Amino acid sequence: MGHRKKRRTHVKGDERPGETKGQHPKSIVMRRGRLGGLLTELEKDLRKVMEPNTAAALKESKRNTLKDFVHVAGPLGVTHFLILSATQQQSYLRIATVPRGPTLTLGIKEYTLSGDIAATARNYSAPPSIFKTPPLVVLNNFVGEKHLRLAAVVCQNMFPSINVKAVNLATC
Repeated sequence: MGHRKKRRTHVKGDERPGETKGQHPKSIVMRRGRLGGLLTELEKDLRKVMEPNTAAALKESKRNTLKDFVHVAGPLGVTHFLILSATQQQSYLRIATVPRGPTLTLGIKEYTLSGDIAATARNYSAPPSIFKTPPLVVLNNFVGEKHLRLAAVVCQNMFPSINVKAVNLATC
């Protein structure tokens, strides 16, 4: 009698189960607490900027806690949370690395919405394919103190790295 060959669970080549080789960082943009109308628009703009590696149509309810999002983040491959919140004095953006990385808390002093830019421009037309590729982030002058270097590393790791040899300049 011959032996039956195991076919279904056989791993071919260099692939290993559970490896995240070539996986892009993913993010969830959400809010905590009550936000004004303009901050809700800022949340939509942040989701648009973070495309295609974000949950663009995320539905939140008041009953969702941060713990719920952390539990879902692992199976979905989410690496960062961008959390908007507001107090009476100031608005804040927290950038959290999931599951237990550093969290940056940034105070929002000024911002401009994409609708405001479109309204002030004379002939504004954004190409429809502009949000199909991840944004290009240039971080410069983040040297010196330890917290600035940490902020640079966290911001750099929110976006996928660029393969210079494979970049199509026509899409930029």
